[in-house]
Amino acid sequence: MNNSRVHCWGNSDVGTEIERQFGNLTMLNLVAGEPHACGLTRSGDLVCKGSNGQQRNGSSSRHAEKTEFFSLSELLAVTSNFSLENKIGSGSFGSVYKGKLPDGREVAIKKRRNR
Repeated sequence: MNNSRVHCWGNSDVGTEIERQFGNLTMLNLVAGEPHACGLTRSGDLVCKGSNGQQRNGSSSRHAEKTEFFSLSELLAVTSNFSLENKIGSGSFGSVYKGKLPDGREVAIKKRRNR
């Protein structure tokens, strides 16, 4: 997978299984594709905007003012470059890594496999 070209996707239900297994983690998903800006709203919705500025995956623009955006370099930093020490699970679609944001929030980041 080319880590320089990823985008995030999700909805308010993303992370339910991770939370059940690992506690109060926020789930972020990475998939291969065109560069997109992604962010997590305070309500837990993941909002992504493409390079053309269009919002993706049905996320509501009502959360736009509360959206936090993460670059790939930030996600690499909080997961120690997706290190094996931070890997908390894997499945047929990819692996899940734990990380801690600079403000102390713990996150789980799913890095999807190419199909």
